[in-house]
Formats: sequence, structure tokens, C-alpha cells
Amino acid sequence: MKTLALTLAAAATGMVGFATPAMAGAVTVKTEHVRYGDLDLSTAEGVKTLERRVDAAAKRVCDVSPPKPGNLTRQQAGRSCLAKARASARQQVALAAQDSRRGG
Repeated sequence: MKTLALTLAAAATGMVGFATPAMAGAVTVKTEHVRYGDLDLSTAEGVKTLERRVDAAAKRVCDVSPPKPGNLTRQQAGRSCLAKARASARQQVALAAQDSRRGG
């Protein structure tokens, strides 16, 4: 089974919603696996489908939710987390697509 592992570490200050303030200073790691064995990554359509799956997983990992009044710090942390997750995932998707084009 082919999967990408989207893993992020965050300071557990409650900013991203990974932990409670009582654990301040700790590091929490969240991982979500994204399956792509059913996709043909040698095609643009297959890569786009994987990118959509990865984006949805990144939003879950980063606990990105609709904006709420008074939650600016959490929203900023969520956006930062999402940007890092997407950057990491782009590299993994590119490597998986390259591997697929080589027959892997």
C-alpha cells in the first residue's frame, strides 16, 4: 500500500489545538497518512487528486477551522502550520510522481 505521511510537530501552547496549555513547552506530533496506491501519478489528473487528498489531510492535521472572533492567534498558527504541511507534502508528492514515472 502506497501512502504519504504528513507529519508536523508543534509547540504545545494550544495555538494549533494539539495540546492544552498545561503542557506548555512540550512538543506534540500529529501524523496523517494519505493513500495513493489507487492513483496513476504519471498523469496530471492522478497528481491533482493526490494533492487534493494531501490538502484535506493537512487541514485536519493543522486543525484549520472557520475563523471565529477572538481567535486570531489560533488562526495565524493554523495558517502557518498549513503552509508548512503543504510545503512538506509538495516535496513528497513530487517524489512519488517521479517514482511513478520511472515505473516504481
